[in-house]
Amino acid sequence: RYPTNTYEILRKYLRNEIKLEPKAVFHTFLADILNDQQRLEHSKGSKPIIVDRYVLSTIAYEINGGYAFKERKKIIELSKPIRPDVVIFLDTDVDVCLNRIQKRNVMNGQTLERYDSKEHLMKIRKNFNKLYAERFLSDMWFKFIPEYELNENINGIYKILQNIITTK
Repeated sequence: RYPTNTYEILRKYLRNEIKLEPKAVFHTFLADILNDQQRLEHSKGSKPIIVDRYVLSTIAYEINGGYAFKERKKIIELSKPIRPDVVIFLDTDVDVCLNRIQKRNVMNGQTLERYDSKEHLMKIRKNFNKLYAERFLSDMWFKFIPEYELNENINGIYKILQNIITTK
């Protein structure tokens, strides 16, 4: 799960404890992910790898005036990350997302993080939808809308993962 403990500065940034320049944030998140590339590459052939954040998140979450969308994609491509076999995009309504974040934070005694506002989440969702439309880094993108037809979504995701596991 990203960010890892390698860059504690990222956790401080997310908790609003420090400020960083947008381009520094982008590169630090990218560095955190790229640090795992050797481990992921070693495991890739032997077993499926499932991650909840990856370079796609680095592109989508850069919303505070750093690089333009096309520039972010180009930087990612030049970094040559391992390309995902499949991307499962959970396109959650922003209001539903905020409600879940607030419930989670109450349960865990946490406060909102830097990106946990309606305005930020709307921009992030828009960026993920652009990546989905372009099928960036993978030809196999699957989009699910979690707040509708929950059982069908779970079954669809399960079938995708089962197929990946049996073909590896």
